[in-house]
Amino acid sequence: MALTALPYRKAKNKRQIKKLYRSAFPKEERAPWRRFLHGSFRSEIEVYYDEGEFVGFTVSLPTDTFYYVFYLAVADGARSKGYGGAILERVCAGRSLVVLDMEKVDESAPNNEQRLKRKAFYERNGFALTPVEYTVFDVCYSVMCKGEGFDEAEYRAFFRRRFARFLN
Repeated sequence: MALTALPYRKAKNKRQIKKLYRSAFPKEERAPWRRFLHGSFRSEIEVYYDEGEFVGFTVSLPTDTFYYVFYLAVADGARSKGYGGAILERVCAGRSLVVLDMEKVDESAPNNEQRLKRKAFYERNGFALTPVEYTVFDVCYSVMCKGEGFDEAEYRAFFRRRFARFLN
């Protein structure tokens, strides 16, 4: 695996990236794509390739104290080949604290098995659950982090600043 990353603005396959965004995340979990592109979220979009072949992307929001991974998606044909872990490794490299969220594990959810697998994936890659949970558009999320210094109050303040209009 020879994983390389490009900023979104330099990616040649923008339609493929947006198509993956729409297929990987349910509508109720997607923010408007244009908000990432035009700076209102102040996001970083990285596109990942293996020997020129598109394998995935991340959308992240850097802060002064942690790096928030908003979205991570691996292309259908690249799943279960180690790319997700390799992407997370790259994202975490040189950062003291990386934070992300995932749908909360919930036995009554129709996709609970998928949620359990996702949680196990993040745990295998060094992430741990924090005490923070929140609900946006009736979807409950658990917050996970990797690194030192997670501060619940600081995270909640960041989240309110960035996403207040979406909170239930």
